Amino acid sequence: MNAYLVPLGRALGESVAIAELPGLSAEQIAHYHAEGFRDCRVAQQSVFELSNDSLYDTVDYKRAREAVDLLTYAVDPVILPSNNNMVNDPKWQEPDIRWFLQRTELRPARVMGLALYNCASYIGAVDLSLGLMRGGLVRTSLNLVAGIATPDAPRVPNERHVHSDGAVSFLVTDDPGYEAKYQILAHRIAYVNPMDWRSLDGVVDTARYYSLKALRLRNLARETLAAAGVSGGQIDHFFMQNLGRSRMVKNAGLCGVPEKSVWLDSLAGNAQVRGADSPINFQECHDAGLIANGSTVMLMGTSGMSWGALVLRRASEQD
Repeated sequence: MNAYLVPLGRALGESVAIAELPGLSAEQIAHYHAEGFRDCRVAQQSVFELSNDSLYDTVDYKRAREAVDLLTYAVDPVILPSNNNMVNDPKWQEPDIRWFLQRTELRPARVMGLALYNCASYIGAVDLSLGLMRGGLVRTSLNLVAGIATPDAPRVPNERHVHSDGAVSFLVTDDPGYEAKYQILAHRIAYVNPMDWRSLDGVVDTARYYSLKALRLRNLARETLAAAGVSGGQIDHFFMQNLGRSRMVKNAGLCGVPEKSVWLDSLAGNAQVRGADSPINFQECHDAGLIANGSTVMLMGTSGMSWGALVLRRASEQD
């Protein structure tokens, strides 16, 4: 079965300098700058409004509007908290999936929210779409990933991350008639078992967690590349979430991908767009016209709950 991923678009909040965020020390700001961060994105829109804004008015989207039979969405937050003043803030009284369907006038046969929201959720959407496609239940899925910083997931959760607000949308389809299509060569996704590094009373063995994660990430990447029939050295463009220059290059190395292939151009301007980072980086490279026909690209997503890899090849209109 030939299947394709079709990037549709992305939407981001307004640019805000990291140095202007409240509560950061000069030492923290210097650390972020040294890792390539400069700005983050702060949105006034809700996750579904951002998702709607990510749908570019392209030939491919117009074709898809009549073809989508599955809609998946991985967004955060989904449920309004009732125990703080967020319920009184219009920003949090947000349009939901019903608003999105009415706004877009889409009528998919299946609508599925992905419960595990993290940086590998988009690969989970690909996995679900392909599984239903193989069963003959789906031909074209529209997939949304969007997130905004909240009190539960703050703008600066720790010394390593700066969260941004944004959304991305893409299709998974067996229809070769789309213009901006990428053949899906292989994908893998794996889920963590907390028993491996967390005791029943909640104590985390940090060293064990990071060692196991690196080992399993490397093995999963090798398995995905082998299934795609390519080596890490043949990857023309490598995309993952914006974790900082050194960690991104290190993770690419675990996958056997050379540093020159790592997409770092979105790092300074976007920080880490919650959950949607890797496909947004891919979308921005695609929009810039930098991915030639026949190029092989790899997307990676890692989180505390799951990790995954996706290998694509840019297809021409004739493919």
